[in-house]
Amino acid sequence: MAQAIHLAFVCSTCAREDRAQVNPGPCPDCSAPMKLAHEGLAVIRYVEDPGHGWLIVAPAQLASYGVTEAMISPFSYRSPDGGMIALEEDCDAGMFLDAFRRTHGEDPIFARDHQDPCPIRNWPGFGTRPTRW
Repeated sequence: MAQAIHLAFVCSTCAREDRAQVNPGPCPDCSAPMKLAHEGLAVIRYVEDPGHGWLIVAPAQLASYGVTEAMISPFSYRSPDGGMIALEEDCDAGMFLDAFRRTHGEDPIFARDHQDPCPIRNWPGFGTRPTRW
């Protein structure tokens, strides 16, 4: 079974930090809201080129959220070394984002990266879910 992902949450007033799977709610020190910290697994890289975009995640992240290769379309890619998965933006990325929201109660933080040309298009395919056209 995959290990649960705990993210950093930080108080918007006193800067107290807690690690939890979901937002812990008001800060125990000052009662101000806790927000997702801009670090680590809370930050998801979004790479786009002039025609398409992908969320870049680690295979372990997919496993932690219960997303398998069989659930992903063949329009997503795996880096040549197998260390990263590029989830295509039209449906595979949405599945990952839904799982992230269900697990953590909020959206991840996106780091946008525009590349032209984009090497992701040359990565090997990843998903095995049958598609219909």
